[in-house]
Amino acid sequence: MSTTGKKIPITAAKGIAADYGYSQVIIHAFDRASGIQHVTTYGKSEADCINAAQGGNTMKKLLRWPEEQCNAKPARQIRRERYDGMEQVMAMLVSFLDHPDNDDRIALARLVGIATVAKNLSNPKAKGK
Repeated sequence: MSTTGKKIPITAAKGIAADYGYSQVIIHAFDRASGIQHVTTYGKSEADCINAAQGGNTMKKLLRWPEEQCNAKPARQIRRERYDGMEQVMAMLVSFLDHPDNDDRIALARLVGIATVAKNLSNPKAKGK
C-alpha cells in the first residue's frame, strides 16, 4: 500500500460481514509509521449498527482517543432520530393549530419555537448558530 493511514470504507466492513457471516463488524487499523489509527464499524440492521458503533466508541476510549471522537453514531440512527424529532414537531404543530390559545402573543411565541426546532432538526449543522 503506497499511502498510509487511509480511511477504511464501511463497504469493506460490510464485505467482511457478508463473506464471513457476521451481523456486526468492528475494524481497528493502525499504521506504525504515521501513528494514524482508524475505526470502521458495520451493522446489518439498525440495532446492529448501533451496537457496532458503541463497540467502536469503546475501543477508541480504551485507546485514549479524544473524547469528542468517541461518540460516533451510525447514519441510520442519526436519520431516525431526526425523523422522530420531526414527527414530534409535527404533532406539536397540529396540537397548536387544533387548540389555539386566546392570547395571540403566547401562540405566536409557540409557533416561532416550533419553527425553530423544526429548522434545527432539518439542518443539524445550524444548531450552533
